[in-house]
Amino acid sequence: MAYRLILGREPENETVLRDAANACGTLDDLRGAFLNSAEFRGKLEEDISGPTRWSGMEPPMEVEDRVDEATLARLLERVGLCWTGLAEVEPHWAVLTNDNFTRSNIAAHQDAFYASGRNDVDRLAAFLARSSLSLPADARCLEIGCGVGRVTGWLAGRVGHVTAVDIAPPMLRLAGEHLGRLGVGNVSLAHLDSIARLGTLGAFDILFSVLVIQHNPPPVMGHLLRTALDTLAPGGIAYFQLPTYAPDYRFRAADYLAQDPRSHKMEMHALPQHTVFALLEEAGLRVLEVAEDELVGNRLWRSNTILARKST
Repeated sequence: MAYRLILGREPENETVLRDAANACGTLDDLRGAFLNSAEFRGKLEEDISGPTRWSGMEPPMEVEDRVDEATLARLLERVGLCWTGLAEVEPHWAVLTNDNFTRSNIAAHQDAFYASGRNDVDRLAAFLARSSLSLPADARCLEIGCGVGRVTGWLAGRVGHVTAVDIAPPMLRLAGEHLGRLGVGNVSLAHLDSIARLGTLGAFDILFSVLVIQHNPPPVMGHLLRTALDTLAPGGIAYFQLPTYAPDYRFRAADYLAQDPRSHKMEMHALPQHTVFALLEEAGLRVLEVAEDELVGNRLWRSNTILARKST
């Protein structure tokens, strides 16, 4: 029965069944042996990381995406505390969760880490090309969540100027060191100590954010997008990624703030797709393309990369 329920197959033969029974003294031992087997773990990994599948019958998420200013400030403070902690311990791994990029391994893999940023900019260019657009050489780009500068240097090579912001000062320090080694001079780094700070940075032609918005609670996600979209000049382009659906995900600010804020555990959140579209419409942007991506690494979640343009 364990073979059928846990591994989804029949046992090879009676000898295998007898050996498994003899090796496990209790039912708990037997269950543990199957759940910890390499075969089951492989199936579990395949189920989680394979292509996203949707039936169309998924229920709506229960998400509180608007809160008062005081609550919003507390949520953002929580995000800042978490990411400053992560940046102090595992800055590169926090950007790309690959064991090659942990503090103990990054020296041997730093070139590969930063080289990966080129793909993100190439992907942006491909999205633009499908809408008969391109990256203007003199464009002003706002990068939200620059981290250690993995993508920033590549963006700087394609546009006129990049304003790169992050909530974690240790990330900005490492980004500055990386850009200094590259000799990049057309990047300004800014600490995003409040979302209102975005409104003081000027107008932009391109908004870029990938693998960032998802780490903020929904009210912060919405307010961040709303404020960032307002910085776009007429005809400006927004290119960003975020999860828009997760099964069994729910968010209430009161419940969230009641949790211990000191874990520095990386969080994943989702903002409903209809809410994202409403924010774009309110800001005067027309959606040019929406693509389902695999950037959250979990096929049970829906993640979208969105390209939109502000009216002229």
